[in-house]
Amino acid sequence: SLRFDQQSGSVIVAEDDAPSNMSYEVTAAVAEVDRATLQQAPSTPDERFADARRLPNDLPAEIRRQANEITAGLAPFDAATALEAYFRRNGGFVYDREVNYRDSDEALLEFLQLRRGFCQQFATAFAVMARAAGLPSRVAVGFTYGDAEETLDSSGESSTTTWTVRGRFAHAWPEVHIQGVGWVAFEPTPGRGNPDSTSYSDIAPSQGGVQPNTFEALGAPTTT
Repeated sequence: SLRFDQQSGSVIVAEDDAPSNMSYEVTAAVAEVDRATLQQAPSTPDERFADARRLPNDLPAEIRRQANEITAGLAPFDAATALEAYFRRNGGFVYDREVNYRDSDEALLEFLQLRRGFCQQFATAFAVMARAAGLPSRVAVGFTYGDAEETLDSSGESSTTTWTVRGRFAHAWPEVHIQGVGWVAFEPTPGRGNPDSTSYSDIAPSQGGVQPNTFEALGAPTTT
C-alpha cells in the first residue's frame, strides 16, 4: 500500500497498513542555483503558472499598494528578495508564536499592521504580496531539518549522521516560480533559514532557536 506521489515528492502509506518498524530510503537530487542565474531569468510571466498569480477580488488595496511599492522596477528574483528583506529586516516585524488572528475579518491586513506573527502569517503574507506584484507564488508546509546526531563506527574513522525531525520542527515557507529555473524557496520568517537556499541567499541556515547549534556541530554556519 506504499506509493510515491511524483508531483509532491511524497512517500505515502495508509496509516492502518504501516508496520511499526517500517523503513525506506529516498535518494533525491537538489539543484544548486546561483544568484546570477536567478537574476537573469526572464521577467515575462509564464502563463502555465497563471493560477499561481490569482488573488481574490476583494483583496485590500493597501496590500497591493505595499507589494508594488516594495518591488517597483525589480526583476522577479530581485523582487522576491526585496519582499523577503522587508519581512526580515526592513519592516520591523517580530516573530511571535502567541499572536492569534483567527477572529479577525482581515487577518492578513491586521498582521501587516501589527507586524507580529509566526511562520504561517509570514509565508502567507509573502505569497499574497508576491502575487500582487505579478509573481507566481505558493506556500509550502513541512519541516525544518531537525536534530543531528553523529555516530562513529567501531573503528572511529567514519561516522553516520542521523537526523531526527519532530513535530516542533513544523514550518511553512513561500516559494516563487522563476521562469527557466522552477520553484525557488524564500524565507521571510525572522530567525529561520533554509540550508537549501545558501547558493542564492545570504541567510544562514537556522531553525529559529528550536535547535540553534545543529549546523554549528556539523561545521556549517548558524544563527540564533
